[in-house]
Amino acid sequence: CQETAKMKKPLVFIHFTHILRPQGVSGQNASGNTYGPVMIDIYSYFDYRKLLKDLYDDRKKKNPNFSYRFITRRAGFSSAGFITKILQGKSNISLKTALNLCAVFKLKKYETEFFELLVQFNQARTQAEKKHYFEKLLSIRKSKVKTLEESQYKLFSQWYYLAIREIL
Repeated sequence: CQETAKMKKPLVFIHFTHILRPQGVSGQNASGNTYGPVMIDIYSYFDYRKLLKDLYDDRKKKNPNFSYRFITRRAGFSSAGFITKILQGKSNISLKTALNLCAVFKLKKYETEFFELLVQFNQARTQAEKKHYFEKLLSIRKSKVKTLEESQYKLFSQWYYLAIREIL
């Protein structure tokens, strides 16, 4: 009986702030729910315009009705051309506009904070400001995100996979 008690492994609980699906993974989970193609890893960006373009393209693939006009209405812009000017680098955005865009793309709290920092980093006027925001971006990237390999993602995608593994 004592040997059995020694052989039991303690249960391990793992908490991930964010788990990102590896590039190219899509399909169905065990419940039969589909998940979209590749989730955008916003923490890999240093240019908010490129991120906005990729977010737009990703949403457009999933929903052909998603458009610049839709963003314009949801974000409260006066012209659909404003989005084009932002993406082309002809217009900057305020932090309020950044928050509105985060709401349109349904970014989570940490993703919104990262996006705000991206905007500030890209619009910084001095080298000292750029360095300050760059360091903040790096600290968020290191502490908030854990990108998994495809095999790791599959292991953590269902709670019972780890439970079964612990039993074996």
